[in-house]
Amino acid sequence: MKLRDAIVPLLALMLLMGTASCNHAMYQETDGYLRQSIFRYDIARRDTSYFLVVNSKTELSKREFTDSTKMRMWLPNDSVYAFDGRCVRKGNQYDFIIAVIIPIPIQNRVSTAVFPIKESTLNLFEKGISGVRVTMTGKDHEKAFKDDKFGKALFKQYKKLRDK
Repeated sequence: MKLRDAIVPLLALMLLMGTASCNHAMYQETDGYLRQSIFRYDIARRDTSYFLVVNSKTELSKREFTDSTKMRMWLPNDSVYAFDGRCVRKGNQYDFIIAVIIPIPIQNRVSTAVFPIKESTLNLFEKGISGVRVTMTGKDHEKAFKDDKFGKALFKQYKKLRDK
């Protein structure tokens, strides 16, 4: 089974079932001026395979995942895990800011990447994740975490899916 054949039904299932649970791992950052990026990480399952789904929404920026994107995660014990994934969605989304009585449109770039992940790796997330780097157009996205809430949120999602 090709990765693309597994991803398309997975995304359709996520949209229908509403995988957006309360315990997803999400953070936002600014890169200097008014540019804001929001990254959301979810765990999804199809049959016996697990996937790490990463959603990106950037304001006033052209950053998006590359077609064959790569991700690295650092665990607190300094071990590094590398994942190869695929960008499955790229596009624009418009939000509006109301200034006095005039709506001002703001264009956001949204993209979604999916990474196959093994159960043995997901079990390591219980101890936390100390950093993540994802290849994107322009500048790669890199984030370091001081506490282990990010990895524990991903592990909580995995545990919820596993117990179903």
